[in-house]
Amino acid sequence: MVKIQFIGYNTKRVRDVLINQKKTIVDLGTISLAVSAKNLKTVEVTAQKELMINNLDKKVINVDKNLVAMGGSAVDVMSAS
Repeated sequence: MVKIQFIGYNTKRVRDVLINQKKTIVDLGTISLAVSAKNLKTVEVTAQKELMINNLDKKVINVDKNLVAMGGSAVDVMSAS
């Protein structure tokens, strides 16, 4: 038996496949796989900004969740990064 699997498709099994020393190559022909689509009710994607991004010409410091930025100055933020 040969089992064929691919993400997003139902598994297909082909029975009666004989492979031996005389017959090492077997042509299974065209095998069609049925789509196994599942609809999700909701999807939640979450992400966070990196604290510091280094570009070729500048350094970007995201201060929205930086604790130093809440009570300090720009110099404090840059020296802590």
